[in-house]
Amino acid sequence: MEEGFTCRDGELSVLLGRQTLNVPPGETVTVARGVIHRFFNATARPVRFRIEVSPGNRDFGDSLIILQGLANDGLTNRKSIPKQPAPMGLVAELGDIWSPFPLSLLNPVVRPFAARARKQGMLQELRRHYCPS
Repeated sequence: MEEGFTCRDGELSVLLGRQTLNVPPGETVTVARGVIHRFFNATARPVRFRIEVSPGNRDFGDSLIILQGLANDGLTNRKSIPKQPAPMGLVAELGDIWSPFPLSLLNPVVRPFAARARKQGMLQELRRHYCPS
């Protein structure tokens, strides 16, 4: 999927490969399908932004909502990565969010946790708890 990041308030940072783009309010950065990237707030000020995913994908949206809910509940580390491998794997699978090297070494370890958690109904539980409607 292609992603567009539009900053509304503050300054959004988007890392594309080794290049960091600082996106001021009103500006948009579009990331082509398959390009490894991440977005973050490099400042002490809050940032508000909009992500547009094309084609639309409910699972991706739910993965971000679940991740935010886990963070609000203190279930992530300071970098917003879930502390437990099962929810980490489920969020990664759901949103097709996989870490680049060296964190990619964890992907094969986390996937079995996600598969077992899915069979146990954890994904439905996370969606029921964090995703409205």
